[in-house]
Amino acid sequence: MRTTRQFTVAATFAALLAACTTSRGPVGEVDPTIIGPAGGSVQSQSGALKLDIPAGALTKEASITVQALSDVTLPAGSIPGTAFELGPDGLTFEKPVEISIAYAPGALGSGDQSWLRVVQILPDGKIAPTEHVAHVEADGRVVARIAHFSRYALANLKTAKATISTTLTRITDVDVLFVIDNSGSMGEEQASLTQSFPLLTQRLEKAGLSFRVGVTSPDLGAGKFGLPSCERAGGDAGKLQNAPRIAGCVGPTDPWIEKTKDGKSNVPGGDIGAAFSCIARLGTSGCGFEQPLEAAHLALGGANPGFLRKDAALAVIYVTDEDDCSAKDVSLFDPSNNTLGPLTSFRCFEHGVTCDIKDPRLPGARTQCKPSAGPYMHDISRYISQLKALKPSGAVVVAGIAGARGPVVVGLDGANPTLKASCQSAGGIAAPPVRLAAFVDAFGSAGKLTNICNGDYQSALDTLGALVTKQTSASWCLPYDPVDTAPLTKGLQADCTVVASQAGPLPACTQGQTSACYRLEHGPACGKSSTRIHIENAEPAAIGKEVFAICLAP
Repeated sequence: MRTTRQFTVAATFAALLAACTTSRGPVGEVDPTIIGPAGGSVQSQSGALKLDIPAGALTKEASITVQALSDVTLPAGSIPGTAFELGPDGLTFEKPVEISIAYAPGALGSGDQSWLRVVQILPDGKIAPTEHVAHVEADGRVVARIAHFSRYALANLKTAKATISTTLTRITDVDVLFVIDNSGSMGEEQASLTQSFPLLTQRLEKAGLSFRVGVTSPDLGAGKFGLPSCERAGGDAGKLQNAPRIAGCVGPTDPWIEKTKDGKSNVPGGDIGAAFSCIARLGTSGCGFEQPLEAAHLALGGANPGFLRKDAALAVIYVTDEDDCSAKDVSLFDPSNNTLGPLTSFRCFEHGVTCDIKDPRLPGARTQCKPSAGPYMHDISRYISQLKALKPSGAVVVAGIAGARGPVVVGLDGANPTLKASCQSAGGIAAPPVRLAAFVDAFGSAGKLTNICNGDYQSALDTLGALVTKQTSASWCLPYDPVDTAPLTKGLQADCTVVASQAGPLPACTQGQTSACYRLEHGPACGKSSTRIHIENAEPAAIGKEVFAICLAP
């Protein structure tokens, strides 16, 4: 009767490592073992190598051989006496075959056992780690899975070549900032947002992410001009809002909501969704000149000490039915300045956006609209630069739940120019978010704009959660900064071998590449090291649960 040992399946990986391989031939040959579709077990003459071929791995009988190899030169750190050739060479399997190779624990340095891997010896003199299953220290064995026969051995990947090699760590923390419009038209939108919020956290929890969620408003007041609903100088000033907004509700004990990977939270009772509703229903008495980009700039720029974690990814979500009106000069809100036109949000469009028609007040449809920088409004580059300085591109996600991008049409309200709504729902209307859309678009695939007029934000928040998960699954931290092999060339040029557990060996990204590849990035999201490996053009399932890298290190 066959017996099998159960092992905890670890994350897998494959990587090409430099090596030199020579052989004077097999020794210790064993008689062939006939294995058929029912499966079976084979071991080397010494018992050092064992094969467990499951039922269904073979479609017909095969004559299996295991031969020990002598005089094989392997990379530094390989384990003597562990090289074998499995035959027939190139035999492939319908199901993974479990291989285990024994080693003498005394032959290793302290702590080196965890670096042991079963590796394939390639014809070109390199080695490739196989799908790692377990390290059974009590038995002195390393277990892996293979899909075909070749030459295999044990190697200590820590010293496999004159570099530092490591299994990378994934970014597993994310800080989420919501900037939620609290002007007079946002009551129903806030209700829809809080109802759909659990879909976001469910995505994050399923991906094994810890998260913090902070809420602020785009209300920054209107300077010294005490306009209705803008009376408070500075408004909320980008500070996180955690005051209960619903009678009897329970919010977090910190300015933000937090849940760790082990399920602990700072919400009494642990109901994260209810806590978000408690603090995110900001009401509808906020300033009607919404400044969401500047509010986030303040929130992330020092208004909330302790909120941002150095090693965490960052997601910023703007929820508003107006475009951004982040003012560089608050005299934009001066009600007595008739040259600026009527005191309406059209001032924000006139001084913050340019289109194909030069006269912003001329009625009619607009095309080619884009943000502009002038004496009254901030250039959106201010906000793009801040986020890119805070986190590398692979560790930031930007999203907007705002009006439809178009049409952009200037109309008249009596004799006064007005920007017509670009979409309408039962909850109200929303303006085209020219500035906000351009800001979101600046982050490429890490940016997402959703129509606020859809009413139901379940899809928007589920998509956002998937986007955050994708970004964090693609971002892996090196525990050291590799040597820049071309210091005179812009950017980090390093001698690295990178492999994802499912995607396999990855090339360095080149301009316009659409297949899976890796890119080295500098940024503060990796603890002691400032270097991350970001995998592009690959979904989380295609990357796998582990990424392995060897880079030339100082």
